[in-house]
Amino acid sequence: MYNRAKLYSGIYHSAIDTKNGDRGEMSELSETLTNEVEQKIILLRSKDISTIEIINIVLSVLRKRSSAIFLRYLAYREGKDEKRLKKLIKKHFLIY
Repeated sequence: MYNRAKLYSGIYHSAIDTKNGDRGEMSELSETLTNEVEQKIILLRSKDISTIEIINIVLSVLRKRSSAIFLRYLAYREGKDEKRLKKLIKKHFLIY
């Protein structure tokens, strides 16, 4: 189930961890990124959207907009599964 506050929070905490920008600046950036993700979800015109679909949309937006936030978000999502994290980084950045 889609939860905007949870989406914003994940993006915001990933943004805060990436640089020493002020919280207001990171809040604005997180709001912009959250809105972009939300627009992509709306464009799907689907009543039911899976968590995996939402995560993939978030990752595609973050990868295009900020690789640093993308990596922090991915690390946050995957937790301590380092092997899976490396596999996902390779997949999203096409590193061989």
